[in-house]
Amino acid sequence: MKEPSQQPDSLQADQGEEMLCPHCMKPTDPISHFCHDCGGPKNAHSAIDPLGQVYSHGHTYRAVKNRPMKLIVALGLWLLFLPQMFFLIIKIALVAMSLGDNEYYGANRQIMLFLCLAITALYCLILYKTTWAYILTRRRANGLCVKCKYDLRGSKGQPTCPECGCEIECFQDVDESTVHDSTEPQP
Repeated sequence: MKEPSQQPDSLQADQGEEMLCPHCMKPTDPISHFCHDCGGPKNAHSAIDPLGQVYSHGHTYRAVKNRPMKLIVALGLWLLFLPQMFFLIIKIALVAMSLGDNEYYGANRQIMLFLCLAITALYCLILYKTTWAYILTRRRANGLCVKCKYDLRGSKGQPTCPECGCEIECFQDVDESTVHDSTEPQP
């Protein structure tokens, strides 16, 4: 029989081990539900707690925005937001057509119209930013200026683009194995 002060083996944390965040791989507190460095969720609590869900979704959107964009991520966001935008636009049209029908519900309809417009604008902003991030990632990977698409592979020592004057210091570390000639078919 176990003593009441002892915890089961599954609940005991090893004193010598540190828990690592699965997102940033930095040591973190084993008790907390979110990483203190990157804010990423560490356990299932973030899927259960309503406020934890908000933090988890925010971390996911920030990670998508800050990392180099891939085509599958950009397409996934378009597939996620486009149907919702379609139905929001239909809702905006229906609410706008019924604004003058009944004066009693007029204020509620105006609030609904404002909310639908705000959510649609937010979705458009998210899609714009992710699509633009994908375009910039492609240009950087191919060694092109993000502004004018000038080929920067031969101008490694220059601080600005010779064509448009845009600063190119962030393009100096382009990996040569990822650079593709735009005339060659890409694998």
